[in-house]
Amino acid sequence: MRNKIFITATIAAVLSVSAFFTQTTAAQTKPVLCKVRKNNADFFIEATEKTVKLKKGTVLRWSIFDLQQGLIVVETKIGGKWTRGEILMDDTTCR
Repeated sequence: MRNKIFITATIAAVLSVSAFFTQTTAAQTKPVLCKVRKNNADFFIEATEKTVKLKKGTVLRWSIFDLQQGLIVVETKIGGKWTRGEILMDDTTCR
């Protein structure tokens, strides 16, 4: 009888903890839409290793929330295709 209660309590605890961590992880992985704040902002494209200029108001999709020396990894549409690259956080409205 004690084993059944112990097993049931353990399963309930594991399920409640996993539900909590699943919700917080899902909330962090949802992409944030923001825009370029500064005209002619430098955007470094990782795939081609080239830098292009973005106009003020260009929509950015921020989904990797790591900050490296003021740079953030975002995606923007270039030529109708989402392109991943790096931009200075100060040049964007992303927070």
